[in-house]
Amino acid sequence: MLRKYKSEDAEALTKLWLRCSVDSHNFVNDNHWKNLAEDVRNVYLPSSKTYVWDNNGKQLGFVSLQNGSHIGALFVDKKHQGQGIGSMLINSLRRKHKTLDLKVYRKNTEAMRFYMQHGFKVCGTQIDETTGEEEFLMKWTAE
Repeated sequence: MLRKYKSEDAEALTKLWLRCSVDSHNFVNDNHWKNLAEDVRNVYLPSSKTYVWDNNGKQLGFVSLQNGSHIGALFVDKKHQGQGIGSMLINSLRRKHKTLDLKVYRKNTEAMRFYMQHGFKVCGTQIDETTGEEEFLMKWTAE
């Protein structure tokens, strides 16, 4: 079930974020993600509008929105990918917003495919200063 983030979710979501970040960004050194985990837990999650996909008290995925329309994170536990959880998370935002934007690494082809299937279009590119990796800027606009 989809619900709003609670402070008690911080530890579990940070662990989920770290596992997924390492798994889906194998082109970035693992230490990069490990070094960010404390900020994700203590700064990023509390300051974002985050929705959690919860199955009987187990957090299987989450999506975080920053600055009103920027998707800063969308992660689903690897064991539960392909079950529609990511689609439910993104669709919950699409019902509430007229536009959404995000950044995704060019090398993260699975995420690129997912976002394109959900109507996002590439509107630019840039280099992520912290990793040196190219990322696409993507945008979705309601019809």
